[in-house]
Amino acid sequence: MTAKAEVTLTPIIVKGEEETAELKPLESEAGTTVLDQKVLKDLPKGNGNMNEALRILPEIELTDTSTQSNQAGEIKPGKVSILGGAYYQNNFIVDGSPNNSLLDPGSSTSNEGQLEGHAQEMFLNLNLIDSIEVHSSNVPARYGQFTGGVVEAKTKHAEFEWKARFATRYTSDKFTQFHVADELDFELSRSAADDQPKFEKLSYNLFLNVPIDDNNAFYINYDKISSDIPILHLDRTEHESRELENFMTKWTHYFNDDHLMDVSFSSSPYTETRFLENVEDSQYTETGGGNKLNIELEDHFEQGTLQTVLSYSDSVTSRNAPQNYYYWAQTDTFPWGRVYDGLYSRQGGHGDLESKQSRNYWKSNFEFKEQTFGQVKHAFNLSGELNRVSAYKTRDQDANKYKVGVTSDKLPESGISNLICNGADACIEGEQYAVSKVVYLAGTRHAEILNTGFSLEDAMQYQRLMLRLGARYDYNDFMQNHDIAYRSFGKLDLLGNKNLFLTAGLNRYYANTFLSHKLRQAGKSYQEYTRGLVGGYDEYGQKIVTPSDWSLGSNYNTDITEYSRLKTPYSDERSIGIEAGLWGGVFSMERILRDGYDQFTTETSAVEDDGHTYTTLTNNGWSTFESIKIQWRKQWLNHTFSISYFNGEGSKNYLDNYDDEADDEDNSVIYYKGQLYQLSDFGRIKQEKPPTVKLFYGYQPSKGLNLGVYATYTGGYQSFESNAYAIDYIQDSDSVNATREIAIYDYVKYEPFFQLDLSVSYRKKWLEQYYTFTVDIKNALDEVRRVKNGTNDYTLGRQFWLGVSYDF
Repeated sequence: MTAKAEVTLTPIIVKGEEETAELKPLESEAGTTVLDQKVLKDLPKGNGNMNEALRILPEIELTDTSTQSNQAGEIKPGKVSILGGAYYQNNFIVDGSPNNSLLDPGSSTSNEGQLEGHAQEMFLNLNLIDSIEVHSSNVPARYGQFTGGVVEAKTKHAEFEWKARFATRYTSDKFTQFHVADELDFELSRSAADDQPKFEKLSYNLFLNVPIDDNNAFYINYDKISSDIPILHLDRTEHESRELENFMTKWTHYFNDDHLMDVSFSSSPYTETRFLENVEDSQYTETGGGNKLNIELEDHFEQGTLQTVLSYSDSVTSRNAPQNYYYWAQTDTFPWGRVYDGLYSRQGGHGDLESKQSRNYWKSNFEFKEQTFGQVKHAFNLSGELNRVSAYKTRDQDANKYKVGVTSDKLPESGISNLICNGADACIEGEQYAVSKVVYLAGTRHAEILNTGFSLEDAMQYQRLMLRLGARYDYNDFMQNHDIAYRSFGKLDLLGNKNLFLTAGLNRYYANTFLSHKLRQAGKSYQEYTRGLVGGYDEYGQKIVTPSDWSLGSNYNTDITEYSRLKTPYSDERSIGIEAGLWGGVFSMERILRDGYDQFTTETSAVEDDGHTYTTLTNNGWSTFESIKIQWRKQWLNHTFSISYFNGEGSKNYLDNYDDEADDEDNSVIYYKGQLYQLSDFGRIKQEKPPTVKLFYGYQPSKGLNLGVYATYTGGYQSFESNAYAIDYIQDSDSVNATREIAIYDYVKYEPFFQLDLSVSYRKKWLEQYYTFTVDIKNALDEVRRVKNGTNDYTLGRQFWLGVSYDF
């Protein structure tokens, strides 16, 4: 069947009509999974983003804050971990081109000099997606720049018939059950970053498909989901918001039956409006997302198929906030600190900050038709790609943080009745003035990287032995490393009937290179100043005091990062498994061992002569992870079913990501039961992945009626972890006072947990138009489990999403 016919005709899921599934002789059934339209349509949905669909796969762990009782108003897609890898170690691909952010994807905080990052440039709604292919083990050589896994999404083609659709979905706190330990603390929360007792979410979709002629068609798709989150801010109610939009237009053109072109433009802006907790005049906006122009060409020749992708994309992570932050003494001028019984009345924000990334990308992949040499069948695959990324981090103007002085009782100083400001900044006449300030300096930092990659792979078949051998070469001019990765995967037909295979693989994967530390590399990113008072007399001879000029302070800081030339982190994988045809479906079992080497971690120097400490990116990290995955899946008639079991265990010498220090015998100082210990006293850092069983079932019992069931069981386990910090005062050899944060650790027990999600949709024709009504129920049995060691950190209870669509 030609590519054009596949798009033109009404889709037929041939696999669903078969009573017996056929195993693919040259592919890994366990390592590659395709989520098609049947699965995506029936899957119970929450916010409706692409990452949600990935959670049904056994080897994937999705960390989504919107599924927690205290963060139910969030809409940003969750973080994806594949086979125990970090969420920033995957390669996300959309329509053949990368969707990976190199702008500090491991950052989880937003402060004066840093923005919260995400592994993906653009956040896609499932309405755009035609299929998702996930490669988690024994990944073909044409894929590179990952040590976790590959997630490849394909958006829908334009079709050759008129279609139009409007759809909307809704949920709120009134449709949601919350599970919290302290209900009063939850209801009176003063920060949406901590608790969100009230929220309202609304999403809608507009779609129009237009056929132009027999060879051309296009569509326009627009999705928007927004969340309104009322919060108690100081002595009043304010509203935070989250908003994610997806706009895409795609033109499909057939030169002839053997040559197809898709040209698409997509835009996916994401916006958050927030307040700093208990800080007046602190409203700020954070934005993310980006735009992409993408061209896909598919050409069928006598020798094989050539697929080519050309794209340009740009993305941004930015903050728009007040430029000055003040620590005022509580007075009638600044009374709001009394509302929350704080030491200061704080005001303002952390200032504007922006990171931008632009990408030019080309990739061609030629898949040769099967050829026979002697008794051996060969299917060669050759690919090449160029990936140029340019990034900037900019602060347009200085941002300042001011603080008033303290009295002998260590209280903020005020009541200076003879204080005259004379135009001085951070000064209130007759009352108070700032004695110190930190200036975050304006400036721009730039980094650029060009990745070049080539791969060659041969899938061979000799009698009952199938063997896929390949190699991949990558070079980037940022680190100037030449990386050669071997890829191998084999299957042995044990009975000669293509129904029972023994599988094994040996592979190496090289990671992506991030630009975050290069962007942080600059001189002194901030400087401290101090001042005092100067005595004098006014025109009436009265004694007055005025603030003096600012002078450089002596305190040091730790926000200076150096870039050092490094090796590319990599992971070695070994796997062995069984694949079999069973009860008309596909059964697979696979044991996977992965060892990570040269992982990015940081190293912080002692205080240097210039009064600063320096943070350097290193290759000192390592990790190990072992897992077993068992799965059975089947499609037949109007049914889709899969059930899986996954269990993994690992260890590493760093806590979370590349901003952590590495230590094989971690001597980091921690608090446990009120006493100081070294973390190494409690053994190695472990990756806790409890046993998990997942089940998905989709069924169409009658025309227009669709049912979806997703159930997961997670075993119990105990974890040694930190969820709080204590401030410790230290003193260096020059008697300069400084502080450090010391993590407070404890053993936390997590109980077993079962969750059931349901989806029902009903399509009805009325007056020659089609209406579809949907109900999605998350956590239908209203089960509860602690998700981390915090006051209100529990799973979200039962939640209803109601939806309706109109097709015309």
